[in-house]
Amino acid sequence: MDCSFLALGLIGIFHMGTMVYGIDKGMSLIGAIRYLVIPLLALLLLQMEKEKKQELLKMIPDIAAIMTIVSVVCYASPLKKYFFQGSRLGGFFQYSNTFALFLLLGMILLVYENCWEKKQIVELLILIAGIFLTGSKGIFLFLFFHAVYFFMKEKSWRKQIIALFIISIFIAVITVVITGNHQNFGRFLLLAGKNRTMWKRLLYDLDGLKMLKGHPLGLGYMGFYYLQPSMQVVKYSTKFVHNDILQMGLDAGVVSMFLLIAIFAKQIFAKDNNKLQKHLLLVIFLHSCIDFNLQYFVIWMVALSCMEFQKIKVIELNFSKLYYVTMAVIGCMFVYIGGISYLEYSGEIERLIRYAPWMTTVKIHQLSIETDANQAEKIANDLVKRNPYISQSYGVKAEIAYLNKDYKQMMKYEREQILHRKCEVSLYEEYITRLYEMLSSADRNGRKEEVKVYLEELLWIQQLLEQENREIGELAYRAVVNPKLEIGANYRQYLIQINAYYKSNYEN
Repeated sequence: MDCSFLALGLIGIFHMGTMVYGIDKGMSLIGAIRYLVIPLLALLLLQMEKEKKQELLKMIPDIAAIMTIVSVVCYASPLKKYFFQGSRLGGFFQYSNTFALFLLLGMILLVYENCWEKKQIVELLILIAGIFLTGSKGIFLFLFFHAVYFFMKEKSWRKQIIALFIISIFIAVITVVITGNHQNFGRFLLLAGKNRTMWKRLLYDLDGLKMLKGHPLGLGYMGFYYLQPSMQVVKYSTKFVHNDILQMGLDAGVVSMFLLIAIFAKQIFAKDNNKLQKHLLLVIFLHSCIDFNLQYFVIWMVALSCMEFQKIKVIELNFSKLYYVTMAVIGCMFVYIGGISYLEYSGEIERLIRYAPWMTTVKIHQLSIETDANQAEKIANDLVKRNPYISQSYGVKAEIAYLNKDYKQMMKYEREQILHRKCEVSLYEEYITRLYEMLSSADRNGRKEEVKVYLEELLWIQQLLEQENREIGELAYRAVVNPKLEIGANYRQYLIQINAYYKSNYEN
């Protein structure tokens, strides 16, 4: 009966709603099933006493230290690709920033133990080294502010903090000398200079807010990813918005976003939660405002372990046959979704076609390898019905219409393709080339009405490019070196000539 627990359940209902009104019904289904894990985890933790949950939290420093050691050991092995993305340590998460957050949570738990024995000091050093290796600028700042906070607040810890700082710098220098890799530490220097990452994150947030304004009930799982090419003012591609609070709104609607904020706020200010629980929840919440940590269930598990639910009503269940059947169905559903997710992660597209033909990613792959025009058109039509924001489906339909000499339909689909991937310069250039060929043919054969139509279509491209470049704001210039949409010089010159020709022959 606790309002925090009920809010978790209500968010799940909104996720289910996106299967009806989301951008992509198939991915919305996966999103709803994924989210179901969270209230189930909360329900599991409700069966535990507070002391038992405290024991679980105390395991985190050991787990984080072991993860770091295993990851570093694998650096010189074929397994490196699973633990390092480029030169950055991603650990078991395969994402540097969230792994760094997990290491920081482990450090906070160690510090709150207030036990400066050898084991704790060694683990602290391992976790600090791990954070350095992740190259996470956000967590580095969090670490710095924590060091200042504890240094100012706990006078008895000052010697230990200074010693840890000196040893950490020594470890960092040794690591650079041994590995020859200074990129991660160079990233921290960017905090004092030009930091385009921060501006990119703000750009994602602004685009995300525009989407949320147009879809207050939510886009469904992965809706942000599919919609962004239609909304962005500069070219980028990111699966998540790097702001889990906003991401919740994008996935499941404005109400879900505020429910998530309310859950964290209630727990952070709850009288029944101790200082450590509140501290961990606050760190998770603040960092989730600048990254997508809550996409990882481990972070949800830590957060839920820090939460205390009140007004609990114990219900004794009589396990009937219906219960076992229901659990079997839910279990099979989890296994199925987990299985196809693993196949997608592993790149087993051919097997996915067999086991999950309804997935959008599978359809896009099928479309890219299909050689039969009729079958390709069928797949493209199916994709448009499932998800009207997939640019590739319109590209295929435009190609088929062109081959069938149905130029009117071709132009309709070309426009759709460009509007759903507005920052892809190559699409503009390919369309200009095709219109040039059609215009030349119509002009040679004296089809004056067609000539005018193709001229106006070329002018539409020019106007669209100009409009897109006008909408680029100061933020985009801070985030990207050159955000303008610049087609090749030959294409620009051709459009200028077309503009002049149209004015002199059709406007006077």
